[in-house]
Amino acid sequence: DGAYYFHVRARDAAANASLYSGAFSFEVDGTAPSAPQNLVGPSSPTNNLKPTLSWEEVSDAATYKVQRSMDPLFGIYTESVVTSSSWRSTQNVTDNVTIYWRVISVDKAGNDSTPSAVSSFTTDATPPPVPVLWSPAEGAVVSAASVTLNWQVAAGATRYRLQAATDSGFYSVILDSTPTATSQDVSPQDGTYYWHVAAIDDAGNSSAYSGYRTVIKDTTPPNVPVPQSPANEARFSKKRPVLQWSDESASGATAYIVALKDKDGTLVVDPPPEPTSTSYTPAVHLQDALGPFTWVVP
Repeated sequence: DGAYYFHVRARDAAANASLYSGAFSFEVDGTAPSAPQNLVGPSSPTNNLKPTLSWEEVSDAATYKVQRSMDPLFGIYTESVVTSSSWRSTQNVTDNVTIYWRVISVDKAGNDSTPSAVSSFTTDATPPPVPVLWSPAEGAVVSAASVTLNWQVAAGATRYRLQAATDSGFYSVILDSTPTATSQDVSPQDGTYYWHVAAIDDAGNSSAYSGYRTVIKDTTPPNVPVPQSPANEARFSKKRPVLQWSDESASGATAYIVALKDKDGTLVVDPPPEPTSTSYTPAVHLQDALGPFTWVVP
């Protein structure tokens, strides 16, 4: 290896010689450059199908050969030549495969380095399936301070995105979380809420959101009913009197609990009936000996 110089002059048949040309030089370089180091590719798995690959610049490299293969032994590979220390795919690489890659430095003399160490990454641009909501049931009314939202496992998901809102378009979101479990406790104020869930995998792929469900949080009891008939301390001969009370449906009442007791405080009907109307007729005849009777609609 080294630098060499030469010049040339011409001579004719009569042995006349020209002057020498100007000097020209060339260099013999049979020494290969160093192999690239510190290869950096996308995190694995990645949903970026146009990844960027980079490496540490080699001082005497003029170009680099970037080789990619689905074979770790590079029996078949694709090669690109670049002049900088990075390469970005202009077309989508294959999804759901492991891609192995390495880089070769090439100097100005055309000497190839030995290949770099092999690096690899796995592609995954396929989202997991949409989660199926489990409970509470659609339109459920709950009175507990905390509500547990549950959904089924989505294959391949490592976390979920749970949203709850006060509108079905999810413009007014009150909860936006990414739990790893398939349930989460929430403690909203009283009101109607909409919730849905999306599944997310290791590569960051997200499914579409599930259809939403509504849940109604109601911790406010309805108004206390007012007994109306029979009048307090009334006396009558009917063995099955009709008990009537005020309508409290406007305050949220959907049923009433009627506690009818004898003089000893024992329930005449146990368990107490729960009519949805504002009246109740005992199913049994009331015996005189057990009176007087009391009744309340709590």
